[in-house]
Amino acid sequence: MSIKTVGMWSTAAVASLLLAACGGGGGGGDGGSGTGSAPTPTPTPTPTPTPTPTPTPTPTPTPTPNAAPTVSAGTAPSVTMPTDTITLTGTASDDGLPSGSSISYTWSLAAGPNSPTGAPGAIIATPTAASTSVRLTGGAGSYTFNLKASDGALDQTASVIVTLGQNPAVYPAAITGTASGWTTSTPAAEGLDATKLQAAMTYSTGTGVAHTEAAYIIYKGKLVYSWGDPTTLFEMKSTTKSMGGLALLLGLDEGKVALTDKAIDRLPVFGTDPLVTPGTGLTTANLNNTTVLQLATHTSGLSKSDLAGGPARTLDYDPGTHWAYSDQGLNWLADVLTQTYNRDLKDLMFDRVYTSLGIRPTADLVWRDNISSRPNPGPTPGTLNGLPRRELAAGINANVNAMARVGLLMLNQGAWGNTQLLSNASVATARTPPAQVASAINVDSVNYPHATANYGVLWWTNKDGLMTTVPTDAYWAWGLHETFIIVIPSKNLVIARAATAGWHAGDGEAWNADSVTYLEPFLGPIAASVP
Repeated sequence: MSIKTVGMWSTAAVASLLLAACGGGGGGGDGGSGTGSAPTPTPTPTPTPTPTPTPTPTPTPTPTPNAAPTVSAGTAPSVTMPTDTITLTGTASDDGLPSGSSISYTWSLAAGPNSPTGAPGAIIATPTAASTSVRLTGGAGSYTFNLKASDGALDQTASVIVTLGQNPAVYPAAITGTASGWTTSTPAAEGLDATKLQAAMTYSTGTGVAHTEAAYIIYKGKLVYSWGDPTTLFEMKSTTKSMGGLALLLGLDEGKVALTDKAIDRLPVFGTDPLVTPGTGLTTANLNNTTVLQLATHTSGLSKSDLAGGPARTLDYDPGTHWAYSDQGLNWLADVLTQTYNRDLKDLMFDRVYTSLGIRPTADLVWRDNISSRPNPGPTPGTLNGLPRRELAAGINANVNAMARVGLLMLNQGAWGNTQLLSNASVATARTPPAQVASAINVDSVNYPHATANYGVLWWTNKDGLMTTVPTDAYWAWGLHETFIIVIPSKNLVIARAATAGWHAGDGEAWNADSVTYLEPFLGPIAASVP
């Protein structure tokens, strides 16, 4: 029997084996000689990755929808005839969309009365402005205006109703038979000083050479004083310039002619039919620069006479530089208006003005055929495109009733009853001396004192107060024999006076525009009669 040697295990070795068995690592014994596997290192834990958060998508903003502008047509102005001009003021706000857009405006007349010509009864000065002036040509009534505001994509419209009130002024009825048509009153009933009116009549009838005359004095639309036969037709002489010249005011109102227009642009035969000869240092080019304003204010530079067999027609001054009374210039203006309207001026004026005033052809007003020698070189003398070439220098015969009616039309700013025949603006033009005239040289300041300061457009004025006893707003038509239509707005007066001779002692045919010497003794007392 063999004897086996049993080795003795140390406590450390046993512990080491136990650790190994349990998966633990261990080094060698404390000097023991056994062989074992190297301990397995403990792995470093792999960190769990932090999940990347999924970004929340930013919602696409919903575009703000474009809204139409908010618009207001404003407040209706309060207006009564004879005023014919108003101001419309609208407003609008917007959201600024589309981007970069701006608001545009459009005014229009939606409803209302028509003008005397049948055209829409309102003229809008600046239809594309938020605020604009408007001329009401249809007379009294209700007008509806629309204001459209647009942002370029959408628009909105608002309305305003303007009522033009009835004209409170007093007007005469039409002339019928021997009835004058005027509402009559007395100086006492109207608070006027009859002794001053009597003084005016005494001066008028007793000054100058023996003559026949008639006169009407109208106060607040009523006939308060008169003398002579109101049915007698008198030659109006240069008062024709103002009475017939209402055709120019019509043309201005309707945009058919402008004061700045050159005559030759409106009248191709200007200066050639009949022939006008330029004076020393002047040429046809100077003549062709003549404007409508210059023809209507005696600043055309054209020579005075335009009578058959009279002096040759010449251009004496460069147009616009001198004030020189010119019948020739006024007859050229008549031709300009005849060509512009393509109508006989007599027919035009009865159709558009005189008949509305209650004036009758033949009985109350006659416009003679032209005798001022304006013949064509061709086979139709005295005509223009087959139409009579009326005179504006002279040519109308009328009675004081018709004259006073023209004056009342002017006093009431172009309104006759509830009909607007002429605009407030054109009447104001007639009675206002133009600035262009003020710088002209007055070639005869003795016979036409202060003419450059006081002559309006076909009407004389007292603008600079040359007549100290007469209001500065007075204006008048003035012809040979002291034929007058006088208007004094501040006194509510119209005076019509016509005669067969003037106030120039010893020479009934003499005439000048010396208002202080001849007119003021007559007109001053009448003005003073009104308290």
